[in-house]
Formats: sequence, structure tokens, C-alpha cells
Amino acid sequence: MKNRSFQCSLAKGRAKYNMNQRKICPCCGIRPVAVNYYKGDVAHYRTKCDRCHRAHRKPLPAGWIRSGYKKKDHCERCAFKFKTDQQASVHHIDGNDYNNDWSNLKTICANCSIELAQSGTKWQHNTGGGRRILPDF
Repeated sequence: MKNRSFQCSLAKGRAKYNMNQRKICPCCGIRPVAVNYYKGDVAHYRTKCDRCHRAHRKPLPAGWIRSGYKKKDHCERCAFKFKTDQQASVHHIDGNDYNNDWSNLKTICANCSIELAQSGTKWQHNTGGGRRILPDF
């Protein structure tokens, strides 16, 4: 591994650090480990570089999952009964993906999801007199 021996001074009043003191990331073996925080004139380092540190983070689950909403076993728009969970998706009525109030969430099938997206229409509740689309099996 190469030894880097140049000084790097940081913005206003920050400590200077010598690249000889920084270790190389054990994951990639290329970049130096990232600075975690400064305490006084001493820099404290992470165990990995920034890129490797971010690469191993798990993504957060969708907001509707974190709110506790559970998918239903049928489409709330056309009453299609799902055979697998992958056939269902969660639709936000007001179009705001950050509004995870349960009154704003509906379980719909892939067909209704595409239909709502392409038509650009708002959610309409099926009041019994409306059209119900059922699959041909």
C-alpha cells in the first residue's frame, strides 16, 4: 500500500492532519478512512472510507410499512382477490408518498395501479353502482 505523506489543512480553525496517520480502508484498500469527528486538535477516524461506509447501509423500508399499514388480500378498487403478495401495491390517494396516514393508503392490484397512473385521475371509491373489473379465469 502506498504511503501518502502530505499535509492537509482543513477549513477555519480545524486541526491539521498528516496522511501518514490515516489508515487505508480495509474494505476497498484504496481510499483513506473517513474522519468521524474532531475533538480539540485531534481528528478521530472511522474504520472505513465514506464510500464503503455508505455501501453497507441497509435501505429504510417504505414509509407505509413503517407506519404499520398491512396490505389487504384484495384490491380496494376492483375487488380482485390476490393469490400472492406481489400482485398488490399500496396507493397513496392524495399522491403524496410522505403522507402515510392509514386513511390515505389503499391496497390496489397492478392493473389498477397502471390505470390510475396513465389516466391521471384521482382515487374514486367504488360505491357499489360503479364498474367492477374482475379477471377472466
